Amino acid sequence: MEFLTGDDMLEGPAAAMGVVLRMTNQLAQLRGQQLPPLAWQWRSPAGRVQRRPGTPARRVSRPDVLVVPGWVARSGAHLNQLVLRDGAACQRLRAVHADGGQVVALHTGVALLGAAGLLDDRAAVAPWPFIPRVMHLAPRVRLADNEAWIEDERVWTADSPTLATELLLRVLATCGLR
Repeated sequence: MEFLTGDDMLEGPAAAMGVVLRMTNQLAQLRGQQLPPLAWQWRSPAGRVQRRPGTPARRVSRPDVLVVPGWVARSGAHLNQLVLRDGAACQRLRAVHADGGQVVALHTGVALLGAAGLLDDRAAVAPWPFIPRVMHLAPRVRLADNEAWIEDERVWTADSPTLATELLLRVLATCGLR
């Protein structure tokens, strides 16, 4: 698993997901597994892996899951600036998805999936203040009504960062972790 990290990123939801991953590894250890089943890392949009306390030492070359936690954006124009600034991550998003991985975007992170072309002809959700910006970046997206999160062909979107841990558990179940 890999988390996109950088300036103005929503750290809280990603940190909460990290706690779930650590707890999952601890439970596996209590059940007698020698090696933790999950490894994760933090990567900047430019591709640099960043070490953080509590993160397993082993590196992940091609993650099964890539999470875009989203940014603290003040407006659609500001979100557009953040997407342009961190657009180097789009290639990584496309590569992980093309290799069969799950791509998860929380809140404003949905816009980066749009810029990467991963929302084209897919159902997705977006936070309502940023729907026009997401539609601009992904004009062929099918926005779902009355859904807080949705998955379409291994592309997961959630309109609120508060859904981070619930969404992660669903993604892990999809990947076969029970």
